[in-house]
Amino acid sequence: KMIWMFGELGYDISIDYNGRTGEKPILWDYYQDPNRKHLYGVWSALIHLKETEPVFRTKNYSLDVSGATKQIHLTDTSMDVTILGNFDVTQQSITPNFQKTGWWYNYFSGDSINVTNTNAAITLTPGEYRLYTTKKLTRPDFILGVQQNRQNTPEENFTVYPNPATSQIDVKWNMNKPSAGEISLYDLTGRKIRIFYSGDFNQGINHLHFHLDGLNQGLYFMVLNTGNKKLVKKFMVR
Repeated sequence: KMIWMFGELGYDISIDYNGRTGEKPILWDYYQDPNRKHLYGVWSALIHLKETEPVFRTKNYSLDVSGATKQIHLTDTSMDVTILGNFDVTQQSITPNFQKTGWWYNYFSGDSINVTNTNAAITLTPGEYRLYTTKKLTRPDFILGVQQNRQNTPEENFTVYPNPATSQIDVKWNMNKPSAGEISLYDLTGRKIRIFYSGDFNQGINHLHFHLDGLNQGLYFMVLNTGNKKLVKKFMVR
């Protein structure tokens, strides 16, 4: 289907602006917005799946999309797909109706679940969506454009502990020179869900302590952003 202009970046100008067929603003600055860039990554990943995986051309499918929780099932000899979404503003439980038992893989998070009961309820946070496949696919390489720095220099020494964490966490790192920046928390889909700190960092050892109130159990990314450098650490809340 056709994507409306800048739709892959969440274009929010009405189609009736300047008349229904009139010229609309060209908002190239959208690409500088990390949330819109994340949406662009989601669109790109889904289009890639549609073009490369035969299951997305199957005629064996079912839709349940009338309520606040929605699901789509695709069945093919290549693999099966179950898509779940919570379009409500509150947490919702959904019965996934997986086509079969066994291992299913979450395309966007990279996690896997061993399904023994195809009707066991799954809880989704507001706006959360999941795309499960019976074949393990390569996870799309984007988290709001943040690449994990796998070779931090000794001067940076970015650590997050304890890991796993429960209610509190400490972040410690070394700065070569004073800088301003931000420490933020991202979930596995790449959404920024909390800003822990925004301000100045000192030269030398920096040490901050944060509370994890309100976080569900699972994997998260702690991101240190100083403008010209981003460092990422994965940690678990249990």
